[in-house]
Amino acid sequence: MPPSTKEEAPGSSKDHGTTRWIPQFLLSTTFYLFFFRVVVFSSIAMIIIAHSRWWPFRQLNAPRDGPSWIATLAASIVTVVHHCATALGPTILNIPAWIDCPLVIGEITFYLVFLFHFKKYRTPGRVEFEDNPWVLQNGTTVPRKIIRFIDFKYTDKLCTPIASILSTALFVVLLIKSLNAIEARAADLPRRQREVHRKLTVSSWKDSFYAIFGKKMWQQNIPGESRWLTTLRGILATCAVWGLIAFGVLYTIIDPLDEMGMPPSRQYMSAKVSARPRQYPNLHSGTWGIVLVWDRPGSGRPSLASVTTARYGWSVETPEDCRVEEFTGIDQPYSPKDIAVVRCTYAILIVSEIMVTVNYTDLWDPAQFARDTRSGFADAPSSRAVRAYPRPDATSVQHVLDETDPVFLYQGTHLLCTADIALRQRLKAPSPKSQSRIGAVRQVVTNPFMAGRGGDLNVSSVWFTWTAGPNYLVTQDYRTKSVLSGLSFIGGLGSLFSTILAALLGTSLLGALIKTRPYSPFGFLHSIGLWQQKMVDQCNTLYPRSEG
Repeated sequence: MPPSTKEEAPGSSKDHGTTRWIPQFLLSTTFYLFFFRVVVFSSIAMIIIAHSRWWPFRQLNAPRDGPSWIATLAASIVTVVHHCATALGPTILNIPAWIDCPLVIGEITFYLVFLFHFKKYRTPGRVEFEDNPWVLQNGTTVPRKIIRFIDFKYTDKLCTPIASILSTALFVVLLIKSLNAIEARAADLPRRQREVHRKLTVSSWKDSFYAIFGKKMWQQNIPGESRWLTTLRGILATCAVWGLIAFGVLYTIIDPLDEMGMPPSRQYMSAKVSARPRQYPNLHSGTWGIVLVWDRPGSGRPSLASVTTARYGWSVETPEDCRVEEFTGIDQPYSPKDIAVVRCTYAILIVSEIMVTVNYTDLWDPAQFARDTRSGFADAPSSRAVRAYPRPDATSVQHVLDETDPVFLYQGTHLLCTADIALRQRLKAPSPKSQSRIGAVRQVVTNPFMAGRGGDLNVSSVWFTWTAGPNYLVTQDYRTKSVLSGLSFIGGLGSLFSTILAALLGTSLLGALIKTRPYSPFGFLHSIGLWQQKMVDQCNTLYPRSEG
C-alpha cells in the first residue's frame, strides 16, 4: 500500500511525538492568557502600593525601607513591560525563550525575597505613632494617619496577598512557557506558525486588545447590532468584572484581616449564679494582688518596689504580710517603666482589703526629670502619677496591663477604691472565645479614713477593697466583617451588574463574558430608533422568510 500523502494536522499525535504526556489544556491560549492577566494587573497593583508607600516618605528624606520600595516599584514596572511584550508577540517585541524564562525566574525570586523581607520588616515596634496625632520624622511633622496608612492599615494587608498571588501566577506562567518550549521542539513549529498567521484575520492592535481584555464580550450578540452597543457591553462587562475582583479582595480579604487586630467589643452583665465552675474555672479561688507602674524618669532613681509598702487593711496580725517585688519580665524598648507587683497570700474569701503606700521623696524630682527626658512634660500630672492595677491571682502582669483600667495615684493623695472580678472574652485562634479574669474598678473616692491626719505630702496611698456584686461585668469581642459576609456582598453586587446588563443589553454578566444565549434578543438600548432599524434590516437580509 502506498504511503498516505494526507498532511497531518498541526498538533496531532504525530506532531507531538514525545509530548503526549503534556495535558493539552496547559498549552491552550485561554489558560495562558488568564494567568497573563493576573500577572499584569497584580503587577500594576504592586506599582500603586510601592509608589504610595515610597513617595510620601520621600518628603521625609527617605526612610530606612525606601530603597526596598524603589526596587519593588522598578521590578513591578519591568514585570508589566516584559509580560505585555511577550504576550502581544512579535508585533511589539520578540524576546527569545532563553531570555524570557530566566527573566520570569528572576521575577519569581525577587517577589519571594520581597515577601520574606516584608514579613521580617513588619515589626509591631512603631507604637509611638499611635500615641500622638502628629509624628516628628526627620525634623518634619507628619499626621499620624498618613504614617499609619502607609505603614500598617493597607500596605501590610495588601502586599502579602498580592505578592503571593503574583508569585504563584508567575510560577504558572513559567510552567506554561517551559511546556510550550518542549512542545515547540517536538512539533513542526514553523509550520504551526504559518497556519496561525494564515488564519489571522484581525489587525495587530485588536489582537493585542483581545489578549488583555478578552474577546467574546466585544462581539455582536444579534445580527446588525451597532458597534456602539457591542463596545458598551464590553466596557460594562470589563468594569463589572474588575469591580467584583476589587470589592472581593476588599470585603473577603482586607476587611476581615483589618479587623483581626482591633475587633469591636461590647459589655454586658452576667448573673453570678449562672457562672458555673466548668464555664468559668477558678473564678472564686486565688488571691488578689496589685500591679504598680511608674514611668521611669531617668537613671539614678530608686526602684518603685523599694519605696512601696503594702499591708492588709485590717489591724489583726497575720502570719505573713503582703510582699512588694520588682517585676522585669516585660520588654519595654520605647518607654521604660518601673513595675512593682504586690503579692498577698490570703484568699479573697478571707482578705478583702489591701493598702499600698508609695513614698515619692526619692522617686520623683521635677528638675532631674526635665533634664533626663529633655522635654517640657515635667509638670504634666500624669508624668508624676503611679498607676495601680487590681490583679486577680494567676493573671499575668502583661495581661493585667493590657486589659485593666488603672487608678492614678498622684503625689500626696489618698484613695479608696472598690474593685470586683470582671471577665474578658477575646477572639483568638483556635478557640473562638479566650476567656480570662480581670479586675474592674467600680468606684474611686478620697479615703475618708486618712482625712485630717496631715502627714508628709510626698507620701500617697491607695486602699483597695473588693466587693461581690450581684453580676459580673463581661467585655466580649465580636466581629463585624467575615469572609462569608464578603462573599454575600459579592454575590449581591454580581446580581446587580447582571440585572443592569440584562435590562440594557439583554444579556447577563456571565453571558457577556462567555457569549452564551442572551436572556432576550433585545434590551432597552436595542429599542432606540436607528439601532433598532439597522438590526431589523440585517435580520431581514439574513432570514428573508421571517419578514412580515
